[in-house]
Amino acid sequence: MTALAHTIAGVDQLERIDQTLESLRLTGSIRLAAQLLDYLEEITGANQITSPHLTALLGHWRQALTE
Repeated sequence: MTALAHTIAGVDQLERIDQTLESLRLTGSIRLAAQLLDYLEEITGANQITSPHLTALLGHWRQALTE
């Protein structure tokens, strides 16, 4: 799980995560997007992965999905 968390926090993966969440939002799959966001937060938090870019991205999507 630690390797997965580090992979998620990689800058190249952040764009893919952003695109995936945007696709889910555009198709009306808000619940699935929220579940993915929860999962990403759980994995990175459990492994104490800190990245300002990841934190900003997850925060942006947390807000966007609740609006």
